[in-house]
Amino acid sequence: MVIYGARDLTARSQARDLLAQAAAAEWGLSPLPDIARHPGGKPYFPDHPSLHFNLSHSGGLALCALDAAPVGVDIQVVKTLRPALPRRVCSPEELAWLEELRGRTYNDQGQERPWITGEEYAMLSIRKGTLSPEERKIMEDHVVVTDTLLSQIHFSKELSHVREWAASHHELLNGSGYPRHLSGEQVPYEVRIITILDIFDALVADDRPYKPGMPIEKALDILTIMATKEGKLDPRLTELFIESKCWVLEN
Repeated sequence: MVIYGARDLTARSQARDLLAQAAAAEWGLSPLPDIARHPGGKPYFPDHPSLHFNLSHSGGLALCALDAAPVGVDIQVVKTLRPALPRRVCSPEELAWLEELRGRTYNDQGQERPWITGEEYAMLSIRKGTLSPEERKIMEDHVVVTDTLLSQIHFSKELSHVREWAASHHELLNGSGYPRHLSGEQVPYEVRIITILDIFDALVADDRPYKPGMPIEKALDILTIMATKEGKLDPRLTELFIESKCWVLEN
């Protein structure tokens, strides 16, 4: 796999220019061939189906990957797609490769620049997911904010547990949740129900800008694994949820 990168981009079209530069240098394709997209959105050259590429850009940064096999590239995680390797996970070999790239430089109109900056290396070498530890902490703090906001509301006796339930919907039975890392009987049944619903909704929702919605069957399989194999969800409540088919809208 060959990676090309660019920084300080000011227009979206410049990311395409990076692809044109890479395709010309590596494959002798000039001008850039027509580009089409597979149903899933992955780009390809209709006239050159054996040449695989992908392009990712965010803000002023862009990455372009070329390979003889299907390849994925992301500003935060770079990886060659392999069936045995979960998506967005850097293997030890890829981490070693990134470490090697970290020490290389290139000449940019008379200026010596690193192939990968320290910040880029930190983001590219994330082993799983797309968030750095600092970013994940910010993301997880939304439940703390929820608790703070709800603490300002005077709930009636019937709704007195709303604050606790809302602020605990990311707690898991095996203690791996957040923010308080509750486990077992420390997690109220109401919270267990909300957690199942929240995870299911996050998996199948098609209105998230960062991912497509997952098929319901696959989402239910994940819930089952989390309940029966990972010990994160209540097995009986998960089973009742699946049996209920409550996500089906009735006319």
